[in-house]
Amino acid sequence: MKSKLYSIVCYFCWLPWFCQAQEANIDSAYIDFENAMAAVVESIDEGKLQTGLRQLKELENVAANLKTKRDLALAEVYSRQTTVLDDLGDFDEALRYVDLVRLTLKGREPEEFLLRTYIEEASIWSKTGRYELVMPNLREGLRLARRAEDRFYIGRFNRLLASYAVDSRDSIPIWLERAQVALSNDENKGEVLEVDMTWVRYWYYGGSFEKVLEVLRPHLEMCVVDSPPINCRNISFYQAVSLDTLNRMEEAEYWAKLGVRASKKFADPRHLRNSYDLLSWVQYKRGKMRAAYDNLYEAMALGDTIFRDNLENALADERVRQNVAAAEEDKLAAEVKAELLTARNRLWIGLALALGLLLAVGGFLLVQLQRARRHLSDNNRKLAALNATKDKFFGLIAHDLRSPVVAFSGVGEQMRYYLEKEEPEKMKRLAERVEQTADGLSGLLDNLLNWALLQRGMIPYQPERVCVAEVFAENEQLFHEMAERKRITINCAAAPELQAYADPRALSTVVRNLLSNALKFSETGQEVKLMAKAEGDRVLIEVIDAGTGISPERLEKLFALEKHSTKGTAGEKGSGLGLRLVGELVELNRGEVSVSSEPGLGSCFRVRLPR
Repeated sequence: MKSKLYSIVCYFCWLPWFCQAQEANIDSAYIDFENAMAAVVESIDEGKLQTGLRQLKELENVAANLKTKRDLALAEVYSRQTTVLDDLGDFDEALRYVDLVRLTLKGREPEEFLLRTYIEEASIWSKTGRYELVMPNLREGLRLARRAEDRFYIGRFNRLLASYAVDSRDSIPIWLERAQVALSNDENKGEVLEVDMTWVRYWYYGGSFEKVLEVLRPHLEMCVVDSPPINCRNISFYQAVSLDTLNRMEEAEYWAKLGVRASKKFADPRHLRNSYDLLSWVQYKRGKMRAAYDNLYEAMALGDTIFRDNLENALADERVRQNVAAAEEDKLAAEVKAELLTARNRLWIGLALALGLLLAVGGFLLVQLQRARRHLSDNNRKLAALNATKDKFFGLIAHDLRSPVVAFSGVGEQMRYYLEKEEPEKMKRLAERVEQTADGLSGLLDNLLNWALLQRGMIPYQPERVCVAEVFAENEQLFHEMAERKRITINCAAAPELQAYADPRALSTVVRNLLSNALKFSETGQEVKLMAKAEGDRVLIEVIDAGTGISPERLEKLFALEKHSTKGTAGEKGSGLGLRLVGELVELNRGEVSVSSEPGLGSCFRVRLPR
């Protein structure tokens, strides 16, 4: 009796421990399965598809013997086999495993591997040309993902719908925006990046390269590190192509080089060939011919490698159906063909680069010749203009400088005659004429000297703040006697604080010539106004008279150099140089000069200078 009681007590004491041990063993078996699956996935990701498929067959038996989570484990194995078979091109077998996943998970809530079958099936329909089945398949997967409230797969299905929506481009942004909303709080950055890359392709094929750069910007940082992730192959490629299209060549070359680096890291010959090809093109456009040739050579060499790899794969498949001798013969022929293709490609590359270099040199020489011709033509025009100016200048000297000198030649004789005759009134009138002639000669010489210095670029230009009222007062005093002789009133109006930013001597010369002209062409008893006022960031100076005015024909060439000047109302002579000098001095001081006039009503000269 005691023995039985002891047995019962022991049974109930050890039972909980035994159950826990059994559960631990079950969980341990599933963990071992998951670890083995992780190793298989890593092998598949490295491109070892046949090895991965064989390992998945072995794991299928392991999953079938699990005590718990058996269906989930089998669904995972079937789903992985579907992916590998799809990549190997065995689409019928892949579709069979799609059906196995759905049969295994039938009646359960949508699991990850069930949702993945719709993605794999859509891929198969696309590769086999049955495009009409792709979109309905993805929409059904999206419906199930929404029912399961799986935000990750909602985002993924929306992205894939956008990727396959080739016939309805307008709907692509809608799918992608929905994908972004679904993935807004998702921690899977990989799928978020896939959505952005789908945006990139959408903007890229739409020609919106600025948008491509905008979408890629948040992901660029991870591609400039020493060990970039695999996604940087496509990121760098699209970044470089977009920058190239936008003619930002230096940046394009930088990202093309990063694309080459990323492709080298992951040993992807197709990506690497495309990256070298792009880098060669960018360097060619930047004029780096040697580097462009080297990278183009690398691209062609990779193309040959890929070509050989494809041939070898084809030969390996053929060897299964034919004997070894025939397969070896085909391989030898393929290698010869590849070598011939390589030699031909090198020849074409050499010819293309030589032709490109010849065109570049020819284009450069043509541009230089055209520049030289334009320069020579400009110099000829300037020389012709200088010769014409020289002729006019000597004409001025011959005409206007000779007349005062001739007038002075007879003054001594007249003075002796009037002294002998004791005629003081005539002596006084003679003295006034001498003074008038001397003043005119002095003004002429001043204008000739200033104009000559301007033509040689030697006139000093030292701008400063100049009080306009002081310049008016100085010139009013200078022409006081001339104004009194013609009984002309000079009225000045300028605020004492008004200042112009100009060279003081140049500003005084401008006012002096304009005031001289106004007095010269004003009738006796008339008024001449000197006015100045602020006008925004400029100072407006106006010289207004009510004299003879200027005809429209003369207005057109008023500031040109003339051989003969018009006489004033009292017979005053000029050089024809004053207004030309005014125009050039105003231009030198960053200003503008204009005139309005009507014959018989007078003229108004306006000068605008910086404040």
